[in-house]
Amino acid sequence: MNLFYRLLCLALLFQISHLAAEALHWRVSKISGEVQISRADSTPILLNRQDTFGPGQKILTGSASTIALVRGQQAILLFQNSEIEIPSAKSENSRSFTTFFQTLGTIIYSVKKSASRQFKVRTPFAAAVVKGTTFAINISKETFHLQVFEGSVELKKHNTHETQLITPSAKATINRRTPNKVTVIRPSENPPKNPHFGNDIDKIEKYYTDKVTIGNQLKSRAATNNSKASSKNSAKASANASSNSSSNASSNNSSNASSNNSSNASANNSSANASANSNSKASSSRGNGKSSK
Repeated sequence: MNLFYRLLCLALLFQISHLAAEALHWRVSKISGEVQISRADSTPILLNRQDTFGPGQKILTGSASTIALVRGQQAILLFQNSEIEIPSAKSENSRSFTTFFQTLGTIIYSVKKSASRQFKVRTPFAAAVVKGTTFAINISKETFHLQVFEGSVELKKHNTHETQLITPSAKATINRRTPNKVTVIRPSENPPKNPHFGNDIDKIEKYYTDKVTIGNQLKSRAATNNSKASSKNSAKASANASSNSSSNASSNNSSNASSNNSSNASANNSSANASANSNSKASSSRGNGKSSK
């Protein structure tokens, strides 16, 4: 009997630890293009729709790729050329504490407010600590950009206790050349109230993607819009060329037809005139013959 209870306790402990590990993992909600996932000791492989993302793993999106990850009421949306990692240390990831390390690109974070869970994003420039908000971070080799849409984010520079509270519609920037200086741009008027969508990726994409104006995200969208405009213009030019070609062909046909009709009419008139002259000569000849008699 004691052996049975021991086995039962071991099974329960295994199930609890398995569920706890699953609670730390993020599920792929959407994926577009080629997205790589790797561990520190492994070769990167392509991430699939059914995969998960957890402690000790890193994700890197390609030049034309995006991925959305969800966990409970939380969501993160990675744009192209972005890199994020979940540290493997238990002190940085538990049921009450979540840490990301973002090293590149633009990412939108949507975190439901919770008194029992703390959410933190570390970067090479600073750390962003939140309890419930929607915000975006852009990281390049030279700059750090933070843009808050909803809620608030506490920004803390490395190697210092100094913090800044970034509120809705405000943006913060740190430059590598001046790492101790945080430039904050706050709205001149009361910012509009933005909704919180939790893990609803479709609504986050639709509502917030076009609001991201930090880093190179605007440039990327501008290039995409220019490409679309160029395609539309090319299609329009092709249609106009086709229309002009048809019009010219029709005009040429009409001109040829008119020319042919004129030629035919001229030929017919010449034939008629020749016939009339011939008859006139014949008549004149007969008349001359009668007079000689």
